[in-house]
Amino acid sequence: MKEDITKRLNEIMQFYSLRKSDFSKKIGLDNYSTITRIASGDYRPSYEVLNRIINSFPEVNATWLLTGKGEMLNNQETSQNNTTDKAKIIDWLNRELEDKREIIRHLMKQADQKDEEVKSLKSELSMLEEGAKKKELNMKQ
Repeated sequence: MKEDITKRLNEIMQFYSLRKSDFSKKIGLDNYSTITRIASGDYRPSYEVLNRIINSFPEVNATWLLTGKGEMLNNQETSQNNTTDKAKIIDWLNRELEDKREIIRHLMKQADQKDEEVKSLKSELSMLEEGAKKKELNMKQ
């Protein structure tokens, strides 16, 4: 297995004509010793390194990289389907966002109405308290 992933990593570097140092930079590693050790078969790539490769080379088939099954590159149809799926997801999220904004606007309107009701009730309470005080004074006299 270690040799297989080493072979696939070397295939990616060869396909993109990248030296180990350039490949390391492309995936965001500070030095190229990690890639050198993996490419020579001394080490297995960590989850972090595999994830960096997959994120840096989205056209590389992740299943192929991890298991060796399938083709090295994602086919165009899959890429187009992914783009279409992403567009559908974005549209759905935008609709959901607009629905949430509408709910927020409605709740803010209700809050404003409740604020007005509270002000009205406070005013009414104040008038009742004044009336009660006047009655109390009249009763004492």
